[in-house]
Amino acid sequence: MFSRAQMPRRPLALFSSGRRVLLLAAGVAAGPWPAARAQGGGMLAPQVVQSELPPGPRVEFQFDVRTENENRLENRVVFGTLRSTAPIAAISLLDPARRRIWRRTPAELGLTPRDQTSRPELGDAIVLPEIRNAASGRWTLSLEREAPNAAPGRLLLAWRVLPRYELLLTTATSSVAAGQTLLVTARAADYGVPITGLKQIELALLDVGGQPLSREPALENARSREGILLSNEPGSYIASLTLPRPGTYRLQASLDVGSPPRPVARSAVMELSASARGGALQLAWVRLDSSPGRCARSLVFRFQIEAVEPGTYVCNLLLRAGDPAAPRASGSAALAAGRATIDVIVSAAKWSAAGNPSALARVTLVRVDSADLKLLAEVDNLSLAGHPIDVAALCR
Repeated sequence: MFSRAQMPRRPLALFSSGRRVLLLAAGVAAGPWPAARAQGGGMLAPQVVQSELPPGPRVEFQFDVRTENENRLENRVVFGTLRSTAPIAAISLLDPARRRIWRRTPAELGLTPRDQTSRPELGDAIVLPEIRNAASGRWTLSLEREAPNAAPGRLLLAWRVLPRYELLLTTATSSVAAGQTLLVTARAADYGVPITGLKQIELALLDVGGQPLSREPALENARSREGILLSNEPGSYIASLTLPRPGTYRLQASLDVGSPPRPVARSAVMELSASARGGALQLAWVRLDSSPGRCARSLVFRFQIEAVEPGTYVCNLLLRAGDPAAPRASGSAALAAGRATIDVIVSAAKWSAAGNPSALARVTLVRVDSADLKLLAEVDNLSLAGHPIDVAALCR
């Protein structure tokens, strides 16, 4: 089901055996996503209905559809899983003219018995197919009960009306340190199916007043400067952005989709912020790995990160810029979601070979999954001014 939140409510109608029963349908916010996200394309907020099912052989649930363009019926109505504590024999979908579009049993639609669901108290779970190019008006779901004198039950159903073409922006975090690289993913969809093969999706970074600061193309099969494939997800277009100063920014994606001569313009906007310190990747401290009376054979760099989901995370260090053969080091950890740390150990020999640098040329954070590597954060020229290193204590 879609997540629920309290928003202004409006009455919807439920009919049972000729008797009208009012229900309340609440608009549902998109809820907390695992990543910051923004969607464009005239998306309507999800709607949810939860109420008693009155006794009787048949119950009709009605919902309204308003199209984006009355002369161009290109939309889809997407349902969350219907939950019912009362057994349902069949469900029919009727259009605004009361014509039956389909009639199917729960088994034909996709039934999960309540005792096999994560919330059995909500009843059986029934999958409802989406409706494409739904005409404006009042649609009806007719629920046939298994017995003519069936007892009351409870119904829970959510739905939303989406345009045919959608544009979505996501980031691992919406707040980073000023100057830190932020990876942004743009996705376009046609009836919910990823659109692949686009040349690019244009992104514009705007200041708080709406003035453009930079433009970056989001590319499919994009790679980092290290040559890492950022994602092999079909229809995933990625760009690297840098928020230059602390403050609030707006990121806007724009795309023309559809066939000439009537392409459809789509845009999505999200808010980003940059802080003087903080973000998804921070250097917490640097320590020498040594024992009393002995030289230090290595340095330990501890990084604080924001793990957006459980997995294996790798932190890579490039110790000297402009040199393909420059010394490198890395550390990894299997982490749960949330704030965490990764230690990277650099040998004294490597540090000396890099020339005892005053800054780390590049620090990258990568998440490893079964399919590919995903670059989550990248920081260039990370100063060590706040973390002095006693070079004389290193082994030579």
